Amino acid sequence: MNVQRNICVNTLTEDESWILFKRVVGEKIETDTSLKKIAKAVVQECGGLPLIIQAVGRALRSKSSPIWEATLDRLQKHAPLDIAPEIRKAFTHLKLSYEYLESEEAKSCFLLSSLYREDGSIRVTDLVSYGVGLGIFNNLDSIQDARNRVQIAVDTLKSSFLLLPTEYKDLVEMHDVVRDVALLIASKGKDNFLVNSGKRLREWKPTKNTSESYTKISLMYNKISELPDQDLQFPLLDTFIIRDNEISFVSDEFFRGMKEVKVLDLSYNNLCFLPQSMKLLKKLRMLDLTANNGINEISLLGELKDLEILMLGFTGIEQIPEEIGQLTSLRMLNLEWCDSLSCITPGVISRLTCLEELYILHCGGDIAELSLVELSTAELETLSGFYIQIGDRSDYVFSIHKSHIRRVLYIARVGNVFTDSVKKLIQVSESIVLESIEDMDSILPDMYEENFNDLKSITLRGCQNVSCLVKTMDQDAMQIFGERESKEKFFAQMEEIILVDLQCLELLWDCPHQYISFGNLQIIKIKGCPSLVSLIPVDVAQGLVNLIEIEIQDCDNLVVVISGSDEHKNDGEIEQIEGTGIDAQIVFSCLTSISLSGLSGLESFYSGHSTIKYPSLKFIKVEGCVSMTKWGHGVHVIPNIKFHDQGRDCSINDMIANEASGEIEFGS
Repeated sequence: MNVQRNICVNTLTEDESWILFKRVVGEKIETDTSLKKIAKAVVQECGGLPLIIQAVGRALRSKSSPIWEATLDRLQKHAPLDIAPEIRKAFTHLKLSYEYLESEEAKSCFLLSSLYREDGSIRVTDLVSYGVGLGIFNNLDSIQDARNRVQIAVDTLKSSFLLLPTEYKDLVEMHDVVRDVALLIASKGKDNFLVNSGKRLREWKPTKNTSESYTKISLMYNKISELPDQDLQFPLLDTFIIRDNEISFVSDEFFRGMKEVKVLDLSYNNLCFLPQSMKLLKKLRMLDLTANNGINEISLLGELKDLEILMLGFTGIEQIPEEIGQLTSLRMLNLEWCDSLSCITPGVISRLTCLEELYILHCGGDIAELSLVELSTAELETLSGFYIQIGDRSDYVFSIHKSHIRRVLYIARVGNVFTDSVKKLIQVSESIVLESIEDMDSILPDMYEENFNDLKSITLRGCQNVSCLVKTMDQDAMQIFGERESKEKFFAQMEEIILVDLQCLELLWDCPHQYISFGNLQIIKIKGCPSLVSLIPVDVAQGLVNLIEIEIQDCDNLVVVISGSDEHKNDGEIEQIEGTGIDAQIVFSCLTSISLSGLSGLESFYSGHSTIKYPSLKFIKVEGCVSMTKWGHGVHVIPNIKFHDQGRDCSINDMIANEASGEIEFGS
């Protein structure tokens, strides 16, 4: 590098190595005299290299003494002689960390990560699609399940120092030495990887005597413009990745010798057509053709009956032909940014009976509208991810996706939101997210359907004209509520309500309280609703028997969270539940957390005179509530509490010091 002075970075000293090792395995190693001697010898074998010390320490920290002894014995043996001297020691130590991984999925993700170029980022989403294609997941429930399991595997690898985090959640990296070891592990097992990623290759000419042993080939991030025009035999090949090159031509004979391929990634090339030999890949399960703008015809893909993931975004396809309807194993279909797409053959989508996720974003408006109508009338038993955008710049977005085990309908930036087709999508959803809907002032009665009460979660975000959730100002709406008087109450199955940036929200409902039930509600989160004055009346609050968490933030005009049913009673009077004549008592039996922040107008949590019991409450946060001098009137029974105020822990008594003695009861 032509530097003026070379600086030698030494390995860690023996003492420094021991300190680092203890940070990884825990200080308990100092007190376990029988294990400490072995541990000292293990650290010595790490040669003062921090990466090795961390990896070995993480691999051993929960293991028993016999495993420590066996590990030391293995570390003292030499690594294979054919390994480069600079990584000979690293091989034994890092291979040990790999072998101690208890998850086979983590091991598979580790080896797949070595297919990327040196010093390059690894996309977690790729590990998901490659993993699904290769079948590395046992008993896979869904694509979302694969995402969750890959994330667990990646977290395991990061905690073992086999992968490195980046500033982006969806990207990880692999240390050069670790990558070398991963490739060595792969070459000495049942797999045989050919990895020439990021080598600036302009051509690729495999030799016949070596090609027959490869199981995975990665040529990503090169400048290859044309693949060999010859019949190459790859009888064991299950993965072929040649993304991010300049390939414009693939001969019709090229794929004839790759009949075992399950994962084929040709994304970000210059292909204009698909070779006929591609339809011979009968075992192909994942195909990525993203960003091949010249591809406009895909009917031959209908021959690939085992295909589960098909990525066609940013291609020049003009229609989804009838043949695609034959892909009855397809789980994910991505059609993002297909500007030329003008036709989806009617009935194709509804024939994809295993489809879980469908993306139709930034395509022609008619395509998205027709797809929405077809989906609303089709069987949606498996569909957990559905994303449709109509118009430019995401003017009109629909989506259904699965969060945890919940099917979520997402609708953003629309005009008339509650059309018949949308209502049918609501019927098959468990959660709904409405974002930036300008022409909506409430969700009921517009969203009224017989099975509306099946919804378990609702989120409103940035809907500037919403003044309440339920509105009963017109005669038709009143008739709907009158007809429901003897039926199940509204929100009976609701578990979660999230309201964010609703500038005009004044109250949650404008209807008689007897029509509302929150018996299953667990979470209330409200943020940025400056017009909201009060949240829940006492007679509704009494039914919050399953409420776990309340979080309210940045609602400047909120005066009280729970309001009394009669705010004009004298302090000495006993409050009664409206219409019952029974003394009011509220028991939040499941409530564990209350967080109140940025509520400059908040005067109290409760403004009535009831007895409120919080048997499970463990955490209260009050921050930026400058007008709040007392928690509330009445009697509040809080036996277990951790109170957080302005960044310091203190007793709740500190906050309610102005209250009369005896109004609050606390356990020890």
